[in-house]
Amino acid sequence: MSQGKISFKGYIVGEGRSGTTLFSAMLNRHSEICVTPETHFYRWISLYSGGPSGFISNYPESLREIFKYMNSTSVWTPDPKPIIRKYPTIRSVNDINLLFLAMGDLIAKQINKTFWLEKTPSHIRNIPLIDQLHPGQKVICIVRDGRAVAESLTRMDWASNDYIENCLRWLFTMRIYQRFLEDRANTLTIRYEDIVNYTVVSLKRVCTFLEVSYESSMLKQSTKDAYLIESGHQHKNKIMGEIDPSNIDLWKNQISRENIIYSEHLLGSELKKWGYETSISSLANKNRILISPFPPSNQTHHIIGNFVRDLLKTEPDLWLDNTINIGEKVVKLPLYWFQFEELLPARFSEQENQKSNRYFYTALFNLTKILLNKKTRFVLYYHPKHYDNCRWRKKRLIIAFAIRAAWKIIVPMNDYSSLEQCYGTIKPRQKYAVQPN
Repeated sequence: MSQGKISFKGYIVGEGRSGTTLFSAMLNRHSEICVTPETHFYRWISLYSGGPSGFISNYPESLREIFKYMNSTSVWTPDPKPIIRKYPTIRSVNDINLLFLAMGDLIAKQINKTFWLEKTPSHIRNIPLIDQLHPGQKVICIVRDGRAVAESLTRMDWASNDYIENCLRWLFTMRIYQRFLEDRANTLTIRYEDIVNYTVVSLKRVCTFLEVSYESSMLKQSTKDAYLIESGHQHKNKIMGEIDPSNIDLWKNQISRENIIYSEHLLGSELKKWGYETSISSLANKNRILISPFPPSNQTHHIIGNFVRDLLKTEPDLWLDNTINIGEKVVKLPLYWFQFEELLPARFSEQENQKSNRYFYTALFNLTKILLNKKTRFVLYYHPKHYDNCRWRKKRLIIAFAIRAAWKIIVPMNDYSSLEQCYGTIKPRQKYAVQPN
């Protein structure tokens, strides 16, 4: 086909191992649609020192830096030089989307496509930033049964090997997406199970949403599917085989009955929202748990999962009501509150503005309620790199309050020395003995 004007059509997101690559391969077979490999573009922008403002102040070197993290495929080698030639300077953070569009246009042009979509599953956690820098764009989210996702993640070297921790990861992602749905149009949700069982119907829905015609070629495997497989991601090779509906329930044979029960207590309300059946007929209406947004990965793996299992053995009716950060207002305190993320993320120490102060005072208010209430059991996960040698007075105050309010404090390797050097003696009853994996 002749190369005309290239247009961006939207983002494909979802929790990892939810079928985003399979879905993207189908769309990529369309004569006009290109789906990019995973660029993680806005993820790298969010992680850049100083955020978008820091990225702009260091441009174009900052673009070269984030491109180093992108993986090549058989059709695309990440190269920032053509983009920098087109945009040698940019004026503000609002121009970051110009760089993003230039990158996608280059990928689409390489395979002679008219439209393109960007596929990075983890961008589901960057939607607020995307909407700030690239507002009004369409988003397609792939949803899969959280129990299947958690089991699959245990086999990935970039995720936790603990099933329960991965359940919490899925839950956090889905709650972020739920909040996002409440305030946004231009969004389409497709279940992985429907893609497998009702492929044509699902693809027609997507084509209507993207305002392109449906093509039967999307059903046929192609050697071009390999375009989406980044170097070092051979686990994606399965997209080049036939769709097998029996794969949907494979997770049931890989997980112990005990872990399935635990996961259904934690995920039950969210699973039912998306139409997934559970063996638990009704969830408890009390004994709520709140868990901070995203458990720290890589250095914990089994710690959080084991702690939750220990709790569920003694409190079998516990259920996870929400995922929330300490700086978000809570109207009714839960029975348990797990705080496994930074109490005040670094970005709040860098911006003494109204939002930062509101976050701080809300966190202080919540912790004070916990101290006065005595019924809520507050669990603090402490990691030295988050809290040691903290010079920001507001953050130190929150940490001190959290330690005072904590029922249990979890520290990797059971080493409380750095915590006690900074914040004083920890009571023996507060210490949770982390078992070696």
